[in-house]
Amino acid sequence: MTQPEPRAARTLAGARWACGACGDCCRHFQLGPVEPEIIAGLAARPLAAEFPQLAGRPFFKLVEGPAGPAHFLEKNNGACVFLEADNRCGVHRRWGAAAKPAFCRAFPVHLVDDPRGRAAVARPHCTGLAAGQRAGAPMDEVAAEAADLPRALPIPRFAPQAVALLPGLGVSLDDWMQLEDHLIGLLDGPPAPLGALLARLRAAALGAVRRPDPGSDAARAAAAFGAVLEGERLVLRAAIAAGGAPSAAEAEFAARLAADLDRAAARLPQGPPALDEEAMALCARILQGELLSKRAHAEGSVAAGLGRAAHALWVAALAAAEGEAPVGVDALMARLSPHLRLGDNGQVAALLQRARPALIDLFLFAGAAPW
Repeated sequence: MTQPEPRAARTLAGARWACGACGDCCRHFQLGPVEPEIIAGLAARPLAAEFPQLAGRPFFKLVEGPAGPAHFLEKNNGACVFLEADNRCGVHRRWGAAAKPAFCRAFPVHLVDDPRGRAAVARPHCTGLAAGQRAGAPMDEVAAEAADLPRALPIPRFAPQAVALLPGLGVSLDDWMQLEDHLIGLLDGPPAPLGALLARLRAAALGAVRRPDPGSDAARAAAAFGAVLEGERLVLRAAIAAGGAPSAAEAEFAARLAADLDRAAARLPQGPPALDEEAMALCARILQGELLSKRAHAEGSVAAGLGRAAHALWVAALAAAEGEAPVGVDALMARLSPHLRLGDNGQVAALLQRARPALIDLFLFAGAAPW
């Protein structure tokens, strides 16, 4: 019997989001796949008259994928060809939201179906995540709108027979669903440093499979973090040296990311900087989102997935630090979102796959002080 599609989505308590029209999601992303009917609808409109930059050039390209060729929007100097000078979508302005690709309308909402129904979070790839949390619409309302959109790819379903907490050490799917609730709940409460949050998750996860908590080891955590950071620096520097960036804007974006990695490496001996309360609360919410959305499982184990999330947060914090002042939430997000996009690069993604043992060490040995 076919199960009915879930209607309401589970979201994190108090989660909110709204678009701040920064335009960052229209830059330096892969802009697709786009539904064929959207491509056909745009092709039937007077694009050359409305968008002079499109005269004599296509607005989309076909990219070969696992399911065959898919449509992706073209870019103009690193940005979507339809992005206008005020960071607004030209398609939306002229013909309404329904004329846009569903991935544009849904971003940054991540939906996943699991044994309890549908879950939804806002992805930290959105630079405005913190601002949206302050003044946005309730996440369940945002998720309902996203779920009703047509889409080029189906909403993923999470239904493994077992869930790996560590390589070779897992729990049944039913047990995981209960453990997931417990882990998410552990991240509620007063703001705490990222290392302390990881220590809570580690103790609970290992306790669930009757394994002892190895305890914090600042030297091992720092070594694991530094190894992954240095790998990212080498891959990005090699890519920059090889040239071939599609545009000047994307070359500048790569250089800015490299400068952030260099800043993080230079500050690494001092340990992670202090975060203000709002930034610490955002770190907890991002870790909760990694669990609820099942994104943490994409790295092969929950430990590796949470280690990857923590690595990105610490890179952003180190890159954003100025003197002894605590890093604020907006400064953190300004560095975090671009760094997460770096992880979507093919070479960097391959590096992070090879670095899973170090990411697991980061999860296993991080602690409240200094890591």
